[in-house]
Amino acid sequence: MKIIEEKDVLLGNQKYIYRKDTDGNETLSRNEVFNNKNIEIILKNTPNQHTKEVEKFITDILSDLYIQRQIKKLS
Repeated sequence: MKIIEEKDVLLGNQKYIYRKDTDGNETLSRNEVFNNKNIEIILKNTPNQHTKEVEKFITDILSDLYIQRQIKKLS
C-alpha cells in the first residue's frame, strides 16, 4: 500500500491529516502526544474510495464545532 495523496486539514482549532492510498482507502487522522509518545488517532477510515463519507464526517465535525461555539455564546 502506497500513499498517493496526503494533506493537512484544519477543522476548527484541530489539525488533521488526510491520506489516500493506491487501494483507494482514505483516512482522516490526527497526532497526539501521550506519555512522550506520538500516537496517531484514526478518526475515520473509508475503504475503497468512499470520499463522500469522509466529506460527511468533516461536515459533521464542523457542525458540532459550530454548535459548541453557539452554546458558548449563549452562556
